[in-house]
Amino acid sequence: MQPNQQLLTAKDVMTATGIRARSTLWRKCKAREFPAPVEIGSNRIRWLSRDVDQWIETRQRRLY
Repeated sequence: MQPNQQLLTAKDVMTATGIRARSTLWRKCKAREFPAPVEIGSNRIRWLSRDVDQWIETRQRRLY
């Protein structure tokens, strides 16, 4: 992990992405539509901020 890399909680991920429900977040992870988290300890998981940022950048922009 890079020195400036942050570990994000599910709440942090939901805030950053606009995903409103944990079940939606987990469903997207299971379907491989969203980056998988890393296990950092017993029953503790986090997402790498780099992975979440890359996912956000790949989203198609809505044009009006």
